[in-house]
Amino acid sequence: MTEPDLCAHCAAPITAPRGARGPKPKYCSAACRQAAHRARVGGPAAVSNLMADLSETFQPIAEAAVGMRKGLEEEHGYSPTMAEMIAGQYHAAMVKGMAEFLFAAQIKLLRK
Repeated sequence: MTEPDLCAHCAAPITAPRGARGPKPKYCSAACRQAAHRARVGGPAAVSNLMADLSETFQPIAEAAVGMRKGLEEEHGYSPTMAEMIAGQYHAAMVKGMAEFLFAAQIKLLRK
């Protein structure tokens, strides 16, 4: 009798269906496969660190939007409502662009 293969994550025996084709499974379940992946990429701690990094990344954009609003009001004579709307659109567009870039970069890293 041969020894069963063991899960690479939890060391439980892997039961493969009889007559299964393809490579032998490395994990006993989809849950173990996902847990192993999270352990490799950092899991929840990595997400917390990413959120902190994003906060620091987006802070200058918010500050630039506030400066733009003040400049539109004081130097160009825009009404506070119009200046707020223009600065808000700038802020939203910059944050959206930055988020799309970071999301694409994260997907690229995860696919490696």
